[in-house]
Amino acid sequence: MTAAVPNFTEVEAKLLRLALDRAARGGEIETSAIKLVESWRRRGLSAETLLEPDAASLSASRSGFSPADVLMPFGKCRGLPLRKIKTSYLRWVLKNCEDLQPELERAIRAVLYGD
Repeated sequence: MTAAVPNFTEVEAKLLRLALDRAARGGEIETSAIKLVESWRRRGLSAETLLEPDAASLSASRSGFSPADVLMPFGKCRGLPLRKIKTSYLRWVLKNCEDLQPELERAIRAVLYGD
């Protein structure tokens, strides 16, 4: 089975290309790598999601982890588990936020609709 590749934003793709560009030097490499990881963290990506997306979702379901335990990675509710966020805000996020990480979108939908 082949693991699904995470969706990168346009900016993340540029940062990744710069970090791996053989012509890039010291500060360019470090800065682009730092910015890339910061972007992934803001979007709530975990190392498991990047390394083995299918395994991460499987282990989460086996561990008793609930989508309601996912932490909101941005906005006024940053750092709060989805279960503590008003449903109106979660609906607003789904409707208005582009480039949501698929794992976050699935978790929000599970909290709202039991998907």
